[in-house]
Amino acid sequence: MKLIHFCITVVLSFALYGQQKSIKQLNTDLQTIYSDSKLSGYGVAIFSSENIFFSDGFGYSDIERKVPFTVQSVQNIGSISKTFIGVALEILVSQNKLDLDKDINLYLPFGVRNPLYPNTSITLRQLATHTSSINDSDIYEKTYVLEETFERNEKLYTEAEYKEIQSIAENIPYTLSDFLKSYLSPGGELFSKKNYSKNTPGEIYEYSNVGSALAALVIQEVTGVSYKTFIEEHIFNPLGMHNTFWNLDKIDKKLLSINYTTNLQPVPRYSLNTYPDGGVHTNVEDLTKYLQQIMKDYKGNSDIFFKDQLNEMLTPQLNKKILKRSKQKHNSGLFWELKSSGSIGHNGADPGVLTLMYFDPKKD
Repeated sequence: MKLIHFCITVVLSFALYGQQKSIKQLNTDLQTIYSDSKLSGYGVAIFSSENIFFSDGFGYSDIERKVPFTVQSVQNIGSISKTFIGVALEILVSQNKLDLDKDINLYLPFGVRNPLYPNTSITLRQLATHTSSINDSDIYEKTYVLEETFERNEKLYTEAEYKEIQSIAENIPYTLSDFLKSYLSPGGELFSKKNYSKNTPGEIYEYSNVGSALAALVIQEVTGVSYKTFIEEHIFNPLGMHNTFWNLDKIDKKLLSINYTTNLQPVPRYSLNTYPDGGVHTNVEDLTKYLQQIMKDYKGNSDIFFKDQLNEMLTPQLNKKILKRSKQKHNSGLFWELKSSGSIGHNGADPGVLTLMYFDPKKD
């Protein structure tokens, strides 16, 4: 979704604050960022793999009712959700249930090939590194489905925002498999030639939400349980992420933050047909638990996941040739961004939200 979300970039160096400023000053600075912005509210955590140095919320999760935004406030986190696909893939690789370099059609209930390259296989590794040649065309916007009534009052929104929400209101729900089959299979209701790139699979980096969701469908097909259930059983529950959910109806309404437009009007609640690519709802506290575990695994101190496989997940996958063709500044792990600065993580943006989750492996 392109129009409603807003962006804020906050670059924080805890080392700098530790040497020159107190936590009190950090809190003041973050409060100033909130006061000077058009943000409804936000949360921040700074931590190592073992300790939390700072964790707090600013502004409101509900402006009208003056409900403070805290580290317990639950919101959708957009594309950070994709990192869970990476962990799930590596769990299954460690169990010899998946091969990242085999044709995905070995695992899917329907065939997927780029129509321009019908004899060229698409692999899980390509899906996980956004090199599969599967595109997010304008049709991808049909993944958003409203979960509540849209108040059709044009005065509340900018012209672009109103047009976009109105478009979402016309979308219908699909199962994950049905949406992807319709989008990727010639003859499908959502199929278009623009759903695939003109590039050969494996040739160039092109970020793809649809390709990400397809990898999750492979996980669902291989395990015989829904992707949601697999992630809950293998990641959320073992890590004690008790306020992390897929479905809105499972979230305590007292904790659920409202999403807002740039002029601070509520965005109607929505879900995604391709939910694995951006449908996780969580809070700062639970997301901290998750990234701390990844950081421990990276250092070889894993007690939940599989060290060797996770290290592969966080290892550069793209060669110089692909990066040059793609004009790409950062490399890719398996659904994890590997920044040129050395940081590892992911960001996310959807209507009303922006999220950032990164760690520096050298500094922990």
